[in-house]
Amino acid sequence: LNGKRIANKGLRGDSVDLNTIPPAAIERVEILKDGASAIYGSDAIAGVVNIIMKNDFDGLHFDQYYGVSSRGDMQTKTSNLLWGAGNLSSSILLSASLSRQNGLLSRERPLSSTADGREQGGVDLRSSATPDPRITLPDGRVVMPSGSGTYNEANDEDLYDYSAFTSTVSPSEHDSLYLAASHSTDNILLQLTAGYTSTSAEITFAPAPIFTAFERHPITVSAGQYFNPFDADLTDVRRRVTELSTRTQHDETENWRFGLSAESQWRDYNWQISANWSKANSEQFTSNILDGERVTRALSDNCLGAEIDGCTPLDLFGPEGSISQAQLDYVTTSTFMKGSTELFQYNIDVDTSWSFFAGDLLAAAGMELREEKVNTGPVNHDAGAYLIGGDDISQVIGERDTFEVYVETQIPLAYKTRFAYSLTLELSTRMSDYSDFGFSSNPKLGFRYRPVHDLLLRGTYTSGFRAPSISELHREGSIDLPFLNDPCSQIENVGVLPGCSQLADPTRFQFLTEFSGEEALKPEKSRNKTLGLVWTPSARPNLSFSMDYFNIDQNDVVDASAQFLVDQNALSNRFSEQVHRDAAGNIAKIDAPFMNLGSRNIEGIDISMGYQWKKGAWGVFKLSLDAAHLKTYDHRLSISEPRGDLAGTFSDEASEGSGALPDWKVNTGLNWSRGGMELNYTVHFISRLKEDIPDTGRTRHIKPAISHDIQVSYQPQALKSLQLAMGVDNLFDASAPFSAAAFNDNYDSRTHDIRGQFWYARMAYNFY
Repeated sequence: LNGKRIANKGLRGDSVDLNTIPPAAIERVEILKDGASAIYGSDAIAGVVNIIMKNDFDGLHFDQYYGVSSRGDMQTKTSNLLWGAGNLSSSILLSASLSRQNGLLSRERPLSSTADGREQGGVDLRSSATPDPRITLPDGRVVMPSGSGTYNEANDEDLYDYSAFTSTVSPSEHDSLYLAASHSTDNILLQLTAGYTSTSAEITFAPAPIFTAFERHPITVSAGQYFNPFDADLTDVRRRVTELSTRTQHDETENWRFGLSAESQWRDYNWQISANWSKANSEQFTSNILDGERVTRALSDNCLGAEIDGCTPLDLFGPEGSISQAQLDYVTTSTFMKGSTELFQYNIDVDTSWSFFAGDLLAAAGMELREEKVNTGPVNHDAGAYLIGGDDISQVIGERDTFEVYVETQIPLAYKTRFAYSLTLELSTRMSDYSDFGFSSNPKLGFRYRPVHDLLLRGTYTSGFRAPSISELHREGSIDLPFLNDPCSQIENVGVLPGCSQLADPTRFQFLTEFSGEEALKPEKSRNKTLGLVWTPSARPNLSFSMDYFNIDQNDVVDASAQFLVDQNALSNRFSEQVHRDAAGNIAKIDAPFMNLGSRNIEGIDISMGYQWKKGAWGVFKLSLDAAHLKTYDHRLSISEPRGDLAGTFSDEASEGSGALPDWKVNTGLNWSRGGMELNYTVHFISRLKEDIPDTGRTRHIKPAISHDIQVSYQPQALKSLQLAMGVDNLFDASAPFSAAAFNDNYDSRTHDIRGQFWYARMAYNFY
């Protein structure tokens, strides 16, 4: 933000929450696509997104936005207020924003309304934890209650469709304030920035499930348990506690930012001193989950009744509705999490220029000190407490100091010579000293060569160094139930793969996993190479074209992958101490610490084109095209594995995959303007994606996604302070393409939009 880092999210925060940046105060967004480790920090492996905020404004600006889907839901309202004033020496700007967005439940769209994806080419992902219990008897039969105290054998269709209750888009609120002020005196410019943002969101989950055989600590229902009708110890009872309401997760975050800088000029040197502080405080409350310790006791023969020993036996054997309120009161709990991340950053920067034979030689140097602190954990439970149906309540406590020095130069080597219209060499380096990882030096070499005026050739070579995050080093007690594929649940692998001696349960897709930090991690290292051209023909001054090739190599990639451990355990019987299987061959638990897992090689091409022309009285037309082609995404998780090209594939990040990696992503648009009228038409294209269908060994393709947006705006000539706009996103109401491998809701929410056709209107007015 304004060239300086800001604190990450307060909970599970290895990334910045863009919702905390007020859009009304944004001046522009700069995207540096090549490796920027030498300039912005060693971990800027693939580039930088730098959001530049407004620092002055004269007058009062107000705008109001309202949007709604064509189905009457997803109502979104945003109000922005921007005020500024100033004179030749001082200025002040204040921005305020309030935004509200209604949520969307999975059942409110046909695509996400069921977890049974068989009719659309996928598999049945409904849960075997059902409102009427599924009980595995000692003789191997699986039975369910049929009424009047009798039980019948269960079949493959006796499953629970949790999509009837879950959220696919969370309702959210965002409020923000932003202040920028400046004052110049005695050739010194003083600047102050401050920001506050409050965000909240709520996610709904289906009622809590119980899988006695696969909880963090497997539960045996004693033969003498009060409600057990089978007179035998039972290890595998599955029950959806629908007597309890849906689980809700409410998140609130407050972000604070403060920056102060002074800059001036001394002789031929420009200098700046700055100090920036940012902090994110987050709270998360999750309701209607179960206390694992109490559930275990309530299912034992050592639970005699509330009046006798304070324990209320739990009835998992009756049909839906058999669990009484007293039983619920005994086993129900909630979690309350708090977390904060804090970042102090201090900078001294100097730049200058000298006359050189081929132009001005530019140089910049600086020092940076960063202090980073993370403190997250549960309030009403111990870290990693035994809970059922709950979210991660891990604890992370740690801090890091980083001191860096950088030098950046731009050296002109030729200008208007026989062989070069211009040639410039870029040399930069950044030296970093981490309090927990020691010293690293990362250079950058680049060139800009114009053989003729109209053609620019450019290229860079950069090295990068990413120290593992504080969370990756120090996380404790992180319990989750990721969707995974167990090769041993496929009968063709049993007795063939060394780790699959018996058939695992094919109805299970989620597996108890404990993720943890690892202080012995090594840093990631990278090499980034780019080569491109820019063509701006003098004969067509309104035409521009650019194409850039990129290649990124990463080694010692840090990740915590339960799927990798399960696959390796099945294929070669490795990691048997981390993949725990029970006597029936089912995965009981996976211990998945962060590890340095293999390497990546990524290469592709970015293409950009723009053309503008005027057609007499018809007005001005602008055509634009931005495209990204991912040629290769080679990824291997260990040195012993062959590389596998993931370009053009999808594997859900929520299931530990690499996400959507389409071969092509394209945005193209046409803009027309005449007088105060403007029309924008944009087409978005994402190429098809290959995915594995879970637990089948088969693959399929996610269809290409094409959507059309249109917007018209009007600024009356007689009242130029007023601007009106209305538009439609997804003009033809195209549905998000079905995905069989999606973690939730049958589509990739990180790549595609499930809202459907969305209408909006905006009014803005400037008071001068």
